[in-house]
Amino acid sequence: MLLCVTGLLAQERVRRENDPHHKPASQRKLEDISAIVKGRCVDGATGQPLAGCMVDVHAWGRVAGGVPEDLKRPEKVVTGADGTFEVRVLAKEQFQVSFEATLDGRWPRTGRWRYLMPGTVEDVGDVTMHMGVRAVGKIVDQDGKPVSGIMIGLDELRLYLGSERDKDDHRPLRERLDENTKSGLLAFHLHANKVRYGRTGDDGSFTSKDALPPGRCEVRLSGRGLSLVKPKHITIPKTGPMQPVTIVVREEPFLGGIVVDENGQPVQGVMLQAEFRRNGSGRIASAWSAKDGTFKIYRVEGATDKASIAIDNPGPCERAAPTGPFAWGKKDIRIELRRALMVPVRVVESGTKKAIEEFAVRAHPIGRRSSHSMDQRLRLSGHHERGKVDVTRMPRGENRITIIPKDPTLLCTTTDVTAAVDMQPVTIEVQRLVPMMVQVLDHDGQPAAKAQVLVIEPGNRPQRPGMKPRANNPRSDSLGSFSSDPSVKFDTEIYRATTDAGGQCIVYGISGRDDLILGARIGRGDTQRETGIAFGAKGNGYTITLKKP
Repeated sequence: MLLCVTGLLAQERVRRENDPHHKPASQRKLEDISAIVKGRCVDGATGQPLAGCMVDVHAWGRVAGGVPEDLKRPEKVVTGADGTFEVRVLAKEQFQVSFEATLDGRWPRTGRWRYLMPGTVEDVGDVTMHMGVRAVGKIVDQDGKPVSGIMIGLDELRLYLGSERDKDDHRPLRERLDENTKSGLLAFHLHANKVRYGRTGDDGSFTSKDALPPGRCEVRLSGRGLSLVKPKHITIPKTGPMQPVTIVVREEPFLGGIVVDENGQPVQGVMLQAEFRRNGSGRIASAWSAKDGTFKIYRVEGATDKASIAIDNPGPCERAAPTGPFAWGKKDIRIELRRALMVPVRVVESGTKKAIEEFAVRAHPIGRRSSHSMDQRLRLSGHHERGKVDVTRMPRGENRITIIPKDPTLLCTTTDVTAAVDMQPVTIEVQRLVPMMVQVLDHDGQPAAKAQVLVIEPGNRPQRPGMKPRANNPRSDSLGSFSSDPSVKFDTEIYRATTDAGGQCIVYGISGRDDLILGARIGRGDTQRETGIAFGAKGNGYTITLKKP
């Protein structure tokens, strides 16, 4: 097996050295994980290039092992006399990408992609920067007294790229953006930023930080414990200055009390959420317990007269059932939780027993006990000396621990453990994956460069009719499909790679398995799956010919 693996890698090195289109490893690696966003800022009135515009393009998301910070948040670019900009940014399916261009006195322009494809260039074209007007006003309570330190948000602003096309379309922004995405006129798969803010001073007055586009916008408050009385909307004029508006707010009642553990000690860092039947409002009422264990959950618009309190994030404790209901205004609620346990873990490579020191952890309860979507989050990511880590916040009983190595040629490995007081260390063995050369051809039989190739371990859940098959990516903070039932197994991505100019790449899979899945796609197209793939066979390789769309 060692000779087979070494031969494959040596063969790949020779092929690349003889490839006239082959690029240095450092440049190839950069292109494999990044994309370029480019365009030109122009004056909204004249169409002439505009200098001095600040362009901010950044990505956000989390994966095991981390990614280059200078690609997640590149330095902001200031346009020169020609108005052009070009930014290289992280391009991975687990990372959304946002765009924003600003210039003092002009309203910002925004965009957002669900993700960018590696090696691509997204040209947003001319970004028109229009002169705008700053919103000004004053926030007071129902007695007319000024309210200081309140963040006011002005929402549903037409800041997104492409908004000029539908300036006379008065449908909700969500409908307009969805239609633009479907028609291909707008490349942004999620809603771009459409809100701007201002903060009140000691006299209750505020001025928006940015100039704003003309038209009606929604008023939103960020002050905890306050709700909006009037007006619900304000109108930004086409030319300034704007006449100051008066916004009236009221203080809301709250549910208050303390969170303690089984010994009566206060617990910090528990997130509590009020549960009630909403009357037309989608807002959530929640709060974190403070250092002394106390909390205040303020009522929000649309809440009913009573609410129960659920444990949204138990922090250092075990999750418990909701308590209540309580009438708003009750301030002596006592919530008692049991502190969770710690499971000592050591991670080694199977066979060699060598310590694996760079990894992240995902841990959650299994079986009939309460689980939560937050349990799928990655944690404890980083370096662990001698492969040892203490997995904290583990509830008593059956739990599932998944180790996600930074090295992509190591298999993400899951182990079930029973958490108990003073338990002995648990050793988790991680398997080394084996390589295979894959050739991807397009429907004309030509090498498909920059195609995405995925290795997938099949699960036991049948695909729903009419639904496109998807695989969980354990290296992503957003796992995808999730279940606390130990018998449920979803399709799981093991490895992914991008083909070179010759349509080839090396992927890694589980040795000895003959039921794996190979998937391939070009750009954002559908993934074509090939089943029953065996890894570890002598001289193994595979060719995927993509079907005509």
